[in-house]
Amino acid sequence: MEKQEKPKKRKNRSKVFTWLIIIGAACLCIAGAITASNFYTEFTAKKNAAEISAKVEEQISGDDKDNSYLINPDVPMKVVWIDGVPYVGNLEIPSLDLKLPIIADCTDRNLKISPCRYEDTTPYRDHFIIAGHNYSAHFGRLVGADYKSKVIFTDMDENVFEYEIGDVETMRPTEIERMDTGSWSLTLFTCDYSGRARVAVRCYATDY
Repeated sequence: MEKQEKPKKRKNRSKVFTWLIIIGAACLCIAGAITASNFYTEFTAKKNAAEISAKVEEQISGDDKDNSYLINPDVPMKVVWIDGVPYVGNLEIPSLDLKLPIIADCTDRNLKISPCRYEDTTPYRDHFIIAGHNYSAHFGRLVGADYKSKVIFTDMDENVFEYEIGDVETMRPTEIERMDTGSWSLTLFTCDYSGRARVAVRCYATDY
């Protein structure tokens, strides 16, 4: 009996070893596919941001400049449609070499294209909130920005709003309402790389 069982044990071990190799190879393939997908997503996000930002800049015009927000801060922001998407201006963070078009409406679809204005916030009321994905080409490098770093937003009427980074807050994903608190002139928020927390970069206005 013992002589008959040993070959069976060896055969079973061989099958287990073969399956472990197959599973390991499958895991490597999946990891490689995820890495390739992430790389493509990052590459596409960077390419699109540069192309769309240039288009937005072309549409920004000081002709018949509307700065009526100085009298009535509740005036709606001018929106320009590009490739079927509404934009309200360009955001720049020179220290991070970032220039990003800002979409008027915050939706899952729009966030994949570029950062978006959160709800109906506006720089005209000195309370502007912008959400973005943590792609490195979008808001992924925000946590690396230094305090006092300059942030510039230019609306479609070429009104320029200048800010400096004053604080960085980390909060739970469910604390979305906290983004709309405090007296900060500008808040830029995204998820951290783990996806388990949100990062809010708070800015104060320096153009007055």
